[in-house]
Amino acid sequence: MRRRAVLPEGPGQSVVLQPHERSRFEQLVVPHLDGAVNLARWLLRNRTDAEDVAQEAMLRAYRFFDQFRGGDARAWLLQIVRNSCYTWLAGEKPANGTDDRIR
Repeated sequence: MRRRAVLPEGPGQSVVLQPHERSRFEQLVVPHLDGAVNLARWLLRNRTDAEDVAQEAMLRAYRFFDQFRGGDARAWLLQIVRNSCYTWLAGEKPANGTDDRIR
């Protein structure tokens, strides 16, 4: 299934790229959305969490696209996805609220 990125736009959004930059983002980064979700699924082992983290990573990529200096957009996006997954895993708590460590 091919995913479609929905990018923030309009006056209520905190970051709006100039039309030429938005077009550049759509050409360079958006095609790698499936790869971003696949990497997140592999790291998180959970489809729902992976989709959430990939969406957050895509928003981060959009927000910081002005810092992208060219090169491999896929590698740049996947690095953001990887870091987002690690951040998510560091903050993950046990679902039942108990600590499974042996005391």
